[in-house]
Amino acid sequence: MKDENYLVINGYMIKQLHLKGNELLLYGLINGFSQDGESSFSGSLNYMAEWLCVSKQTILTTLKSLIDKGLIEKKEVFKSNIKFCEYKVLNGSQEIRPPVKKFEWGSQKIRPKNI
Repeated sequence: MKDENYLVINGYMIKQLHLKGNELLLYGLINGFSQDGESSFSGSLNYMAEWLCVSKQTILTTLKSLIDKGLIEKKEVFKSNIKFCEYKVLNGSQEIRPPVKKFEWGSQKIRPKNI
């Protein structure tokens, strides 16, 4: 992890998804890589454990909980007979997130009027 790396926790993750602790942090990490609806997070268990300062077993337990709650999905991909796991936030949770408007030079968050 580099000093300039960061993790974003949005208010909806706490208020609407009712996440806290390790679930909140891990969801925020995966969301950062998959919030566009097309991409996914493919980092290692070690990477996730380093970000949350927890063991790999804690990461596995937390991932299972987020999957069981229907907040993320797991996809297993095999490359040269080696299994890789990809995670992404589910589309259902996108309905409560502020939409992101894409521009050529980047993206800009557009807040819904009711927030």
